Amino acid sequence: MARLTTFATILLLTQATFGWATDSSAVTEQVRALLHAKADTAYPDAEISVQVAPLDPRLTLAPCSELTLTPRSTQNYGRIPVAAQCHAPHGWSVFLTGEVSVVVPVVVAREAVNRGTTLGEAQLTLEPRNLGRLRNQHLTRISKAAGMETKSPLRANQVIYATQLKAPLAVRRGERVTILADRGPVRINARGEALQNGMMGAQIRVKNLQSERIVHAWVRAEGLVATTP
Repeated sequence: MARLTTFATILLLTQATFGWATDSSAVTEQVRALLHAKADTAYPDAEISVQVAPLDPRLTLAPCSELTLTPRSTQNYGRIPVAAQCHAPHGWSVFLTGEVSVVVPVVVAREAVNRGTTLGEAQLTLEPRNLGRLRNQHLTRISKAAGMETKSPLRANQVIYATQLKAPLAVRRGERVTILADRGPVRINARGEALQNGMMGAQIRVKNLQSERIVHAWVRAEGLVATTP
């Protein structure tokens, strides 16, 4: 563990330089340790495992006192090529490939839900998943999905992605709303009708039912809009 901690510190840079490597198996082990530390730095609470494809056993590497390992990927999981270059006493270079498994809890649907459902915490749970098998924009906190509306149906145990969710409408077209308008130190309330759908924070057109004027207002809450952001 102390060795991995040292590697993790070195990995603040884009590459790591090590001392003696006496043969191809030593190089392979250093690559494995490097990729493990790289993933552990990015995901300290994850379950991590690393496999490195061994070099051709027919390949003979001269002992190296200054070996530089450079991952050729910005990712910390999945398939990662690594360039190994010896600087002294003999110059040589080889490429190795590691397969890094990073398993973390992600948000999944506890039950099947329909399109247009506003998700509650009871409908969500965390389950371990291998990041290498997921698309981008998966969620790791239930709070990021709770209160959001689904754009499409979800199956039970399905991983939920941010792209599948949207903020729910707070105001719908045709609904009666309260319009807040500040006039200096005075706040005026008026009855209005929403002329557009609006999510929280969105600007929409609203008809003032008293003056018959059309105003632009920002959605503050369900049924509440204001003429200032």
